[in-house]
Amino acid sequence: MEKKILLICFHLLFLLAGVATAQPPQYSTPQGSSNNIYPFGSTTSNNKVQWLYQPSDFTIQPPTGQITKIYFKTWSGSYSATYSNFTIRIGMTSLTGLPTTNVFVTGLATAYQVTSHVVPTTAAYTWFSVTLQNPIPYTTGTNFIVEIEHNGMSGTITANCQGTMSTTRRIWGNYGATTGTGNATSSFGDLGLDIQTGPPCPGPGSLNATNITSTTALLSWGAVSGSVGYDYIIDQNATVPYPNTPTTVTTTSVNATGLTPSTNYYLHVRNLCSPTNPSPWVDYAFTTLPPCKPPVGFKMTNLLPTSGTINWNPWASALDYDYLVDLSRNDPTSTTGLKNITTTADNLSNLQENTWYYVHIRSKCIGGEISNWLLDSFLTPIPCRAPKIKISHLNTDHAVAYWDPVPTATEYEYALTSSPTPPALGTKYPYTSMQTSSLEDGKDYYIHVRSHCISVGVSGISDWETASFKTWPTDINNLTGERFSVTAFPNPVKNVLTLQVGGNRSGDASLLVTDVAGKIVRTVNVLANKTDIDMTGLPSGVYILRYTDAAHAETLRINKN
Repeated sequence: MEKKILLICFHLLFLLAGVATAQPPQYSTPQGSSNNIYPFGSTTSNNKVQWLYQPSDFTIQPPTGQITKIYFKTWSGSYSATYSNFTIRIGMTSLTGLPTTNVFVTGLATAYQVTSHVVPTTAAYTWFSVTLQNPIPYTTGTNFIVEIEHNGMSGTITANCQGTMSTTRRIWGNYGATTGTGNATSSFGDLGLDIQTGPPCPGPGSLNATNITSTTALLSWGAVSGSVGYDYIIDQNATVPYPNTPTTVTTTSVNATGLTPSTNYYLHVRNLCSPTNPSPWVDYAFTTLPPCKPPVGFKMTNLLPTSGTINWNPWASALDYDYLVDLSRNDPTSTTGLKNITTTADNLSNLQENTWYYVHIRSKCIGGEISNWLLDSFLTPIPCRAPKIKISHLNTDHAVAYWDPVPTATEYEYALTSSPTPPALGTKYPYTSMQTSSLEDGKDYYIHVRSHCISVGVSGISDWETASFKTWPTDINNLTGERFSVTAFPNPVKNVLTLQVGGNRSGDASLLVTDVAGKIVRTVNVLANKTDIDMTGLPSGVYILRYTDAAHAETLRINKN
């Protein structure tokens, strides 16, 4: 005969209820005369056991119904213990004996599972009950297997067991193992059962999930007549997991909150015909919506000084969008001025040029969710304006056209014609003044100038601006008939610039050299028709030469390297 220590008399002392009971089970095996420490007195090995029971093992054959509670009996002595990750599984079987290959039977249903359980001090030969979290259906006359395992304990318990049976009734091994550590044996622990008989407890129907958002859902089910309450679990498992503990309510709906967006969930519900007679679990799947967040990918297109188009990428769960364009970085605090659209683009008008605008956009999603605000901004450009042309130093064969710089202009375009109608195209020009030469005396001319601009990355071309002038007739020339002229060379100049006066000077002559801002950088008395000007030390750039005498005024433009 095997040693008693091999009789893995599973003391399922590790009850869910965890308290000793003087009340005997409804159906039980007779008290055995053996004992064993597997699995309740074994710490890190041989702490998993499967026992097979036949109806004839019980003093009274168990009836058809639901196993709601099981019992185990201690051996002689006083015991207490605490177990970690304690699990009970039960399954109906046609086997009359466990496999002699010592392989654990699979496919059993989890009836009870907790991460920690304390068994209080209990007396000798005393029943302990475990109220099952998941009642197991049973049909009278059916063989069944009980599996118990844990992966750690403090204290110790020895269970009372049956002696040698005619078939193999026990396999023992380590926690989580698929094969036992020894040959199957012909003994089992004393076992008691409470069975709920009568008509099965009906489960709830019409499970549903409504008002689903990214983090919430309203879950409901149909009322069952005579119910004393309902257990429910919300998780991501297709079947009821353990050790999850259900929540008990008397209503037929619950608001689920704190869910994860874009996640598959399951509602598990069972009816309670009585506190100890639950129905089977009924399951319902639903999926939360994507998170309701502000749209991304904002961009501004077709931007002009007073108009433009705002665009953004669609958000997956958005039905429509609110937006506001204003002069404040702060999020809107009311609905005043908000515009609601179902598209992801809209045209803006009546904007002010050269102004920073702030764009606030939020998504309005399925389920009534509203996102936070997206904040972005844009600067309207300055219009590309035409220059205001002025004419000076008019003479018989030349004139000077000049204008103030246009703030956003990068260059200009000009054309000199004899018609007031601007041309289709002109000549690109980088400066704000120009001297026309070789003109005919006494003739009408038209100078057309327009700006080429870039403002906040927006390119533009202004309208043409036109100024007219008429050269002097020949009788204004000097008496010798030689035309008066002023030239300067080399241009560009590096160090010394030579001023050449053609024709007769009239009285004292002077030359002012200024930068483009009008600051005088050199003053020269012109005493001869050829005068050298020292440009050494001046910064590179554009300079204006202004020659004057009693009868003449000339302006030249030179570049300094």
